Amino acid sequence: MELGVRGRVAIVCAASQGLGKAAAQALLREGSHVVIAARDRRNLNATAKEIAAGAPERPGLVVPLVTDLTNPRAIRRLVACADG
Repeated sequence: MELGVRGRVAIVCAASQGLGKAAAQALLREGSHVVIAARDRRNLNATAKEIAAGAPERPGLVVPLVTDLTNPRAIRRLVACADG
């Protein structure tokens, strides 16, 4: 499916499992650079490795960032990471 997101940056929250993880995988397959966010560092890093391994032709395009979405500073940091 062509979503028109190739080369764009996507932020996926709650990405260490379930629907967030699936969304991040789909966006990566579509050619997006993906910043994945969750609170648990170990699960998030494992997910980033798994997602990247599933798309070996696109290495380095998954960036994990531990983020607590109840913290406004953490949200700003997440957006800044995705912005550049």
